[in-house]
Amino acid sequence: MNVKTATPAPSWYSPPRRTRARSAAVQRSAPVLPLAVAVALWVESLDGVELDAMTDLGLVSVLPPEYFLALGVLTAGFFAAVFARPTSERLPAAYATALVLVLHATPAILYETLRYPWAWKHVGIVDYIQRHGAVDTGADFLTAYHDWPGFFSLGALATEATGESNALAIASWSPPFFELLFLGIVVLLARTLSSDRRVVWTTAWLFLVANWVGQDYFAPQALAYFLYLLIVAVALRSFTVRPHTVLIPMPLRFASVVSLVRGPRRPARSRGRRRLRTEARVGLAAFIVLAGAAVVSSHQLTPLLLILAIGALVHFRQTELPGLTLLLVVMTTAWVALMARPFLEGNLYWIVDSIGSPTGNADETLLNLDEASSGLVFVSTVDRVLTATVLALAALGIARRIRRGRLDASALMLAALPGVLLLATSYGGEILFRIYFFALPFLALLGAYALFPSPRAGGGTRAAVLAAGACGLLLAGSCFAYFGKERFHHFTDDEVRASRWLSDTAPAGSLLVSGTFDYPWAWRNYERFEYLALDGESADVRRRAARSPVETLRALMYDDRRPGAYLVITRSQEARVDMTGVMRRGTLQRMERALARDPAFIEVLRGPHASIFRLDPGAPR
Repeated sequence: MNVKTATPAPSWYSPPRRTRARSAAVQRSAPVLPLAVAVALWVESLDGVELDAMTDLGLVSVLPPEYFLALGVLTAGFFAAVFARPTSERLPAAYATALVLVLHATPAILYETLRYPWAWKHVGIVDYIQRHGAVDTGADFLTAYHDWPGFFSLGALATEATGESNALAIASWSPPFFELLFLGIVVLLARTLSSDRRVVWTTAWLFLVANWVGQDYFAPQALAYFLYLLIVAVALRSFTVRPHTVLIPMPLRFASVVSLVRGPRRPARSRGRRRLRTEARVGLAAFIVLAGAAVVSSHQLTPLLLILAIGALVHFRQTELPGLTLLLVVMTTAWVALMARPFLEGNLYWIVDSIGSPTGNADETLLNLDEASSGLVFVSTVDRVLTATVLALAALGIARRIRRGRLDASALMLAALPGVLLLATSYGGEILFRIYFFALPFLALLGAYALFPSPRAGGGTRAAVLAAGACGLLLAGSCFAYFGKERFHHFTDDEVRASRWLSDTAPAGSLLVSGTFDYPWAWRNYERFEYLALDGESADVRRRAARSPVETLRALMYDDRRPGAYLVITRSQEARVDMTGVMRRGTLQRMERALARDPAFIEVLRGPHASIFRLDPGAPR
């Protein structure tokens, strides 16, 4: 039997042009396929989410499996794109953009109302500026917002430009908007501090998956944070004096840490190039000053960290802007002395008490888990473990870089500097969150070096799988940490309607009492009312309110000089009380039932998720 064998193609043979084009098209489209699948899964997952079934684990408890599968596909596809050949910058950027939308646009789409209670009072400040055309420098409530009005003035301009009557629409989509801004500037910083493409994009991904603190909402902090990172990036990129990564001599016998950080001076450039660069650098320096002024006029904490960062970078010769630190100090001091004196006079006592008390400042940030629900305990444990993991990953990156004779001086300095704030202030019980937030871009860069400590290390499929697995675990934890408190961060339409009715109906000068401030408050005509939340009262008052709600509330609310006093109780307030343990579980529900039976309190509005009572001052005790 004759057997025919295939004749091998000669070495000079090449496939037809159409076959080569088809093969190249398949190679180009392969990394895009996971992106399309992930987006399709995400869109599918948003259909039919039952928000009313949310447990103490937050939004994670009601999101379907398709949502988490979309996150997994995005992570795998992202690192496939980072390691793909030929390389492309657009594809990792597309994956990172998709991750921002999946994480931060989901609440805006599902809720259809503004998330976070404190975002509502920011809308209220914009509403005040729209109605009065200016801020009230003598305001005795929400004083800081009137004394640092830069962000709110910009918000009023944006609201007027869109033709909206209030800033709710803009505020609802602020998280994805600001996260995209953060993404762009983190990529710019990573490219400034590293030439390894894998490190650059892994830094961006780590930043996104580890940014669980929720400081991207409609607030001065979000704008000031972006400007802070932008100023640092321009200072490092365009005003460099020394290399940002220092070569460590081996063995290290006589060199000091300072001399290592300062490093060798870069070679001088030609006179013609210097003249061209000088013109551009003058423009960039002017931009930095303007951006610094915007930070100084918008936020209380960020200017302090900006002064520390620029001062340290100048001192260790990582940038050549010697006059900028002094200028920032002068602008900040002048603003506080001339514009923010009312805030300083009313808050100087706790500012002084916070100085030099790192333990007390840290304790104010941490939630008392002994009183919290099991779901909130789990969420809080996850966010602490997530933070510790990011710190450990950064420490590993530092160690692996040092073993290869590299010290990333600028990144290490900028990651450590926010910790100084712990010695200065508790910042209303949020200082640990802000320290982590400001350090995160540089912790993410150092963490990326743990995976890719040198251009030659961490190549191949094994490294891609390892990186995707590590970031996937962080992303899983971030979902719990970021979405874990949604039972009192999300408000229903009924709660918003009740709040609107109260602000439109209550006489000016009325006292508005609530169990907590976790409801849509102070967003319309806010300056007409006084506000009081029971969870802000002393422990004794809270205990009496739980034991004898009618008598306690009447004593708190009665004042014959006021035109009215109202109590508002909402579903979100009840969730906050029951989850955090600030009062005994079920206190607000029992309070609502007791007031409904007492003639001293008239129920003026009742809905499925909100009730409002008015105190009748003439009713018998």
